[in-house]
Amino acid sequence: MAATMMRDRFMRGLLAGLIGGIAALAVNLFSTEVLKFGDLHFYEISGVMIFGHLPRGLMQSIFAEIGHIGLSAGVGIALAYLLPKIKTSHLWVKGAFAGLAVWFAVYAITVLFKVPSVHKTGFPSALTNFLASVVYGLVTVLMLRKFDHMADKTKV
Repeated sequence: MAATMMRDRFMRGLLAGLIGGIAALAVNLFSTEVLKFGDLHFYEISGVMIFGHLPRGLMQSIFAEIGHIGLSAGVGIALAYLLPKIKTSHLWVKGAFAGLAVWFAVYAITVLFKVPSVHKTGFPSALTNFLASVVYGLVTVLMLRKFDHMADKTKV
């Protein structure tokens, strides 16, 4: 089954995006909870987009984080179809840029539409989410490359 899944570009993108989203979540939580640098979590941004307010309680926070991971998977799928169309040299730069593009788009939406509770973000939170987004892009494209190599090996 795993070999069959690796031959499917959609599934490779979904899995790479999930892994990248989890890596970004780890950076985001480490920065905010351990280092106490920044106070805006990805799940809070997702929560406001989903509920129209910051998540209230554990269940809404978990659901909002599922939304964040779902967006991460969706971007991974898009990258899985986009990357074969462009050269794979300097893949890490392309991955970092992809992560930054998503970060900028989300932040721009919150400002343009004056999304409550998140449209005014302090520098520490913006920097923390910026770095986590770079990690997302890097991990996602590197996983895609690994999965693409695995798919090539499973072809008969």
